[in-house]
Amino acid sequence: MEKNSKIKKLSKTNTKQEMLEAYNTLLQQLQEREKTELKPEWKQGRS
Repeated sequence: MEKNSKIKKLSKTNTKQEMLEAYNTLLQQLQEREKTELKPEWKQGRS
C-alpha cells in the first residue's frame, strides 16, 4: 500500500486555518445564493 504524500501534518494552526477557509467558502456561497434568489417578501419587510 502506498502512503498518501499529500497528508498534512495535523496541528492547531492548520486545523483553524482549514476551518476558517471552509467557513469563508460557505459564507460566500450563501451570499451568492441570496443574491440570485427572488424573495419579494423579504425585500418588503426590510424596507
